[in-house]
Amino acid sequence: MALISCEECGRQISDRAVSCPGCGCPVDRAGERCPECGAAVNVRSTGCLQCGYPLSETIQEEAERQDGSNVGMRIGNPYVGKPWIVLGFLLILLGAVLFIGSAMAGAERMGFAGFVIFLGGVGMSVVGKIQNWWHWG
Repeated sequence: MALISCEECGRQISDRAVSCPGCGCPVDRAGERCPECGAAVNVRSTGCLQCGYPLSETIQEEAERQDGSNVGMRIGNPYVGKPWIVLGFLLILLGAVLFIGSAMAGAERMGFAGFVIFLGGVGMSVVGKIQNWWHWG
């Protein structure tokens, strides 16, 4: 972490700061200026604080092009189907225990219920896998 000087007040601030804690001036990073008025803006801001020009996509796209690290990356949760997969796995275990336990005890109704729960768990796991595939290819 390096210290840089604020353009407005000259105070020493972190290079990772979004804005100066003393005066509130946004920290100028390379090439992050409003295309309308030239004021320093932050990548996370949706509009210029000085003139109100909307910046939500233009600054972020420019930062990605300059940096190159985020180009082509997908944004979002890569584990969309994880809850379905975990719940499906738990239902598979519960169904297997009920099915095997009922077979040992000779209770046919519990065996059928265990089998249905087992199939439901398999279905939920498949749904979770399909969700992950659909969102992340």
